[in-house]
Amino acid sequence: MIEQETVVTGSLAFISRLCDADLAALTKRWHERSYRHNELIISHGDTGRDVFFLLEGRAR
Repeated sequence: MIEQETVVTGSLAFISRLCDADLAALTKRWHERSYRHNELIISHGDTGRDVFFLLEGRAR
C-alpha cells in the first residue's frame, strides 16, 4: 500500500496536507481502478457516494 500511497499523495496536492491518521483512514477505503479508452465510468443521473480521482489520462 505504501507505493500506491506515494503515487497518490504526489499526484493530489490536497492529500499530501492530510495528517497521518486521516491519510491512513482514507487509504483503507480507496480502491485503485483502471478503465479502457471510452469505457463508461459513471452515467448522468447515477446516484452514489463515490468520489473519483483521475491520476493519469483524461475523462469527459
